[in-house]
Amino acid sequence: NDVFADNSKCKDATEDTKEQIYGFIDNAEKVEIVVDCENSDVYKLCGMLTSLDAEKLKKIAKIILIDDKNTNYGWNILERATNIKVEYNLAERVVEQKSLVDLQMTAAICREHYKENVSSFILLSSDSDFWGVISFLKTADFFVIYEYNKIGENTRQVLAKNNIPSCPLDNFTTANTENFKRQVLLDV
Repeated sequence: NDVFADNSKCKDATEDTKEQIYGFIDNAEKVEIVVDCENSDVYKLCGMLTSLDAEKLKKIAKIILIDDKNTNYGWNILERATNIKVEYNLAERVVEQKSLVDLQMTAAICREHYKENVSSFILLSSDSDFWGVISFLKTADFFVIYEYNKIGENTRQVLAKNNIPSCPLDNFTTANTENFKRQVLLDV
């Protein structure tokens, strides 16, 4: 009476979803992926990146990870699985029960935009706090990738109302992440 419930092993995002991401990348001068590691799943992100066309992803300058000490070790080795340069940032905690990931992620986006002339960001987070940086940086473009079970309906509505392209990370296959998962286990 076992039930197979991991649909991410047998389906992938639609071609329309992938084309929306490719279009965003193609229309940008310089693209970076910025990840809120507290609100994103490393295995789902790895699955997404390995299911997309590697040629299209070459335009992505780097992946910026803003991590917390309480997340998954897999973030440390994501670069090996994706062949995209990764900048890993561990957000220190001043107060043990308060994470600074959101604030450091906002600062990283502003730094990359103003100092490194990054015009477009693929933002991985389900956190509504990032609406502040999206709405403030009028000279940057954003594509938001979120997880169904972590994002509120209000946040999705605000993105849609403001024509911010977005899609669920959950729509991408994770069938192609078994080697990555194995490597994480071996490295820990």
